[in-house]
Amino acid sequence: MNSIGENIVARKRNEQRKCQVCSCTETTPCNPPCAWSDIDAGLCTTCEEAANAVAIWIAESHQPDTAALLKQARVILLDAALAEALKAYGAGGGQ
Repeated sequence: MNSIGENIVARKRNEQRKCQVCSCTETTPCNPPCAWSDIDAGLCTTCEEAANAVAIWIAESHQPDTAALLKQARVILLDAALAEALKAYGAGGGQ
């Protein structure tokens, strides 16, 4: 093997495994912590579960619109963050 190939192999050995979807690693996992997928070596279990849910949605929905789905997911996350902030504001007296 040439020195370039040897350097690539050495670098790969020292690199952490990283999910190809969310980029989590063993030292920076998802929340709650994930594991590595048994089905796809490039996925964590959180992203594997999400991909499975999206695949079912695509197969079963009338006219799947991925952009609309992601927009709705953002709305849900923002609503949850707003609710949490309001709860913290109310618990702290916030006046």
